[in-house]
Amino acid sequence: MKTGLLRKCQMPALKMVVLCLLMSMVWPLPIWAQDFRPKGRPRPIYPPAGVRVKALPAGHRPIHVGPLVYFYLDGIFYKHSSPGYAVAAAPIGAVVPVLPAPAVLITIGAMTYYTYADVYYQRAPDGYRVVPPPVKPTKADRAMAWEGDQIQVTVPILNVRSSPGTEHPVIKEVQLGDILVVQASSSDWYYVKLPDASLGWVMVKFTALLKPKAMG
Repeated sequence: MKTGLLRKCQMPALKMVVLCLLMSMVWPLPIWAQDFRPKGRPRPIYPPAGVRVKALPAGHRPIHVGPLVYFYLDGIFYKHSSPGYAVAAAPIGAVVPVLPAPAVLITIGAMTYYTYADVYYQRAPDGYRVVPPPVKPTKADRAMAWEGDQIQVTVPILNVRSSPGTEHPVIKEVQLGDILVVQASSSDWYYVKLPDASLGWVMVKFTALLKPKAMG
C-alpha cells in the first residue's frame, strides 16, 4: 500500500516537469541582454545604431556627454530607448576609462589614435576621448600606408609577429614580392592581412606602398 501511495504522489510532480519542458519548447525564455562583444573575430564590428536590447549587459559604465547619459561596455555605447535600451553611435567627445584589449594604436602623421570597431579615440587626462575619424590627405604619406592600402614585401624573408615589436614572437613569414593589406599601423609597424588571410605585424621599413592601378 505504501508503494502505491508513493507512486500516486510522484505522478503529479512528473507531470509538472513534463509540462514545463513542453512549455519551454513552445515559449522560449526571453533574452534580457544581448552581448555584442567579439568572440574570436580578428576585426571587431560595431553593431548598427538603433539595435534594441531589453537590458544593459553586466559591467556597463555610465558615460556623461553634456546633458546626455550613455552606457558603455567593451567599446559599445548604449542609450535609453523606450522600451529598454538601444545601441548608440559612439558620441564624439565621450571619455571612457578603458578600451577593449583588441584596440589598436595607430599613428597618422604626427597624431596618435586608438581604434576599435572603426571608432577612433585619443588619450585624455581621465581616459580615452572619442574623436572624429582622421581624414586621409590628398597627398599620401609614403612613410605610412592607410587602412585598406596594399603593401609589398621588399626583402627575401620578412617576419610576421604577434604584436608590434621585435620582442614579440614570430608567427609567420612572408616572401619577397608578397602583397599584404594594411589593417592598421603603430609607429614603425603595420598590422596586415597576409595572402592566406591570417593577420600579424610587419616592420614598415621592409615594405613598399603599392600605388593604385590606373583605370580607363
